[in-house]
Amino acid sequence: MFTIDLERDGFDSTPPYFQCLVAEVPKGEVIGAENKELDIVQNESDVQKCEVIGYALYFHKYSTWVGKVLHLEDFYVTPAYRANGVGTKLLRQLAKACTLEPRG
Repeated sequence: MFTIDLERDGFDSTPPYFQCLVAEVPKGEVIGAENKELDIVQNESDVQKCEVIGYALYFHKYSTWVGKVLHLEDFYVTPAYRANGVGTKLLRQLAKACTLEPRG
């Protein structure tokens, strides 16, 4: 697997073969239990100002046993940001994606 494959399959395909939720904080900022605000990257310029601290890569598929399902392929939170609610917020956003996104 190469970067070009990920770019093609996630950004140049309609519909994309996978989607990704990204947790980020402004570069240099440390979050604690009192500050659990996470953002999803909205545009390319936001990427330059932020540090990725976690992500969830997922895709929709079909099972003959249960029907439509969402498959979570990768889930990661940077060690320095674990136990601060980052993973929980990513999973909550993923749960919303299960009910809101069309399945092609």
